Amino acid sequence: TQKGGRKMRKALCILVCIAICLSLGGCYDSNEISRLAFIIAIGIDKAEGDLYEYTFQAVNPSAFESGESSDEPIVSTVISASTIYAAMEKLNSKISEKCDYSHIKLAVFSQELMKTDSENILPSMLKSDSFHPNTRVAVSAGKASEYLKSIKIPLDTNPAEYYENIFNQKYSPYTPDTRLRDLEKSYKNHAQCNVLPIVKASKSTDDESTLKSYN
Repeated sequence: TQKGGRKMRKALCILVCIAICLSLGGCYDSNEISRLAFIIAIGIDKAEGDLYEYTFQAVNPSAFESGESSDEPIVSTVISASTIYAAMEKLNSKISEKCDYSHIKLAVFSQELMKTDSENILPSMLKSDSFHPNTRVAVSAGKASEYLKSIKIPLDTNPAEYYENIFNQKYSPYTPDTRLRDLEKSYKNHAQCNVLPIVKASKSTDDESTLKSYN
């Protein structure tokens, strides 16, 4: 029995050692926040041929490390691709950080795109797990890329909260609060009509909006 007890203790020690080794390597595949690119807005325009121009706007963590930083709090990257999936793949290979799309607050489509190519873009976005149904949507009077590039967010402002406030009914009571889930419902029910806010690039900090209906 003593010999059997020693074997049990030896086996227990081995299991403890294995557990410790596994716990030490538990963070080998974790993602550091500084190595993630949090995409907070996306703009889509029609490009030449069968391509589309995707503008991805990401938070720049280095801009918030010091109050005296001269870096922009958000950076925009333009990718030309035939599909949203191809654009996301190109973006991942173009920048060094791993892209996180779970925090997208706004999707902007150009008027030209909504009139002619919305059926080629929206279904793939609605099916993708990267875009939350609660994402706000808007139409740009000009190019969606120009609108996003014109956005100037102060360093003392949370970029995500900035987009929340632009379309917040509390601050803009006459601006429609349309989400990606609303567009999904309109595709299932073709008789439904959505009212989308129209935004345009502005040199001032106040973004102008008007309203328009789309079937």
